[in-house]
Amino acid sequence: MKKISLLFLALCLTLFAACSKNESDVPNGMKAASNEYSDYHLFVPDSWTVETSTGVITAKYSDSVMANISMMALSLGSESTTIDAYWDSFKETFAQTIADWQEESSEDMLLDGHAAKKYIYTGTVASIEAKYMQVLCIRQNAVYIFTYTASPEKFDDYINDINKMLDTFTFK
Repeated sequence: MKKISLLFLALCLTLFAACSKNESDVPNGMKAASNEYSDYHLFVPDSWTVETSTGVITAKYSDSVMANISMMALSLGSESTTIDAYWDSFKETFAQTIADWQEESSEDMLLDGHAAKKYIYTGTVASIEAKYMQVLCIRQNAVYIFTYTASPEKFDDYINDINKMLDTFTFK
């Protein structure tokens, strides 16, 4: 239940919205986004605003445009699971908490060379329609969850920024 609550909190934070490398390691046009708890390096475009004080790393494009991300890592404790099984455990919760929830696609990918999976879905939270991309990766008994949220009509407008964030993401 704790994991479900944290995942839902991350989704809500993305709607409303530094363990750092040396400056020379930050990709051109980007800045580091992390906090003292992160065991990874996440970079966002210089123009995005980063927030790390909530325990979940978030960044937004602007105050006037709903385009934002969150990144969190959750310990799996003694659980052993797969990405698909972890995702499947949330489908019922999504359907109950996100109106009109509909999964559009899923595809295997790599996150810093580790097996990951990208899920794209739509739904409405607090009367706000949104399109989401979540990338899940299980590594060293933790699940890493990257969430991109945007209005459906603007989702593709920021996909290059999102792909660059994922392409430059590294584990420590």
